[in-house]
Amino acid sequence: MAKRFHFYENPNPTSVTRSQEDKDAWFGTKPEDGDAFWAKRIPGLREAYGPAHEGTKEIDTEPHDMFYCDIAPLPPVIHIDGGKTFPLPLAVIAAVINRSSHRIINRRCTCRTTFDCQSYDKGIGCVHIGGPTIEEPDSVARHVSKEEAIAHVKHAIDLGLLPFVGRMDVDNEVWGIWSGEPMFTVCLCCPCCCIPRRGYQYLHPVQKEWQFNPANGIQLKLDHSACMEEECGMCVRQCPAKALSIQNGKVTYNPNACLYCGRCQQLCPRQAITIETPNLEALINDLFGRYDGQCGDLGFQNEDYAKAVIETAEQLQLKG
Repeated sequence: MAKRFHFYENPNPTSVTRSQEDKDAWFGTKPEDGDAFWAKRIPGLREAYGPAHEGTKEIDTEPHDMFYCDIAPLPPVIHIDGGKTFPLPLAVIAAVINRSSHRIINRRCTCRTTFDCQSYDKGIGCVHIGGPTIEEPDSVARHVSKEEAIAHVKHAIDLGLLPFVGRMDVDNEVWGIWSGEPMFTVCLCCPCCCIPRRGYQYLHPVQKEWQFNPANGIQLKLDHSACMEEECGMCVRQCPAKALSIQNGKVTYNPNACLYCGRCQQLCPRQAITIETPNLEALINDLFGRYDGQCGDLGFQNEDYAKAVIETAEQLQLKG
């Protein structure tokens, strides 16, 4: 069922104008116009989502029809049967990219630019996939080949950025896809600046459900024999959903709160946390069952989703 949210309210509402002339005035027409666009946009974002806003009881209270949201965090690596691992996000995203008619890479990451990130490159922007992305202005987006888009995502994951995928209608509004046609969004999030992650703990419980919908079939396992428990606590401090806590000297996990983003698995110095699935094929089919159709035409043409993604992973491995 469609879920809506009101978290990403656009502080610079471009929706009041719809002509090409107005669009050019807001975004500019050339790559070098991007600096002027960001100079207009950053102050509103910092005011809406900056440190002064953190700690408030709730960021918002009502859903907003324009901002449909259904996004799934994908752990960079997921453990499957036989002690093997599978590059879930890269394979999923590459499978969609390979079937896309058009795709772009944002010239800047909104979140890292807004908060002047010192840990990750601000130029590693989100990837938008699908025919409507041809509308994105050159000032804010690079229109790229399939190979460039896949290489960009792989580089981001290799650096430790965490992918969120799905449909976010606010991206259409923010990035100039004013036809309203849906697309597939790939966010490449850092733990320090990501706007959804920064504000997640302050959202109303209902809004948390509107915003993040983890893929079904993902599980988190804690190995207490390897865990340093309260001597470390890094996973507890870094969890955006506050799904991990220390109780009676041991790390505990709340499956109902977990986003399964993979940050804890990524951080653990003892490899005491693993994110796994008992049925990779079912997980992939469930994920694409949600998105194919609501994110525009993802290009699968009645293919078996799981087979397509697993074959993509094999091809990527062969290419190195």
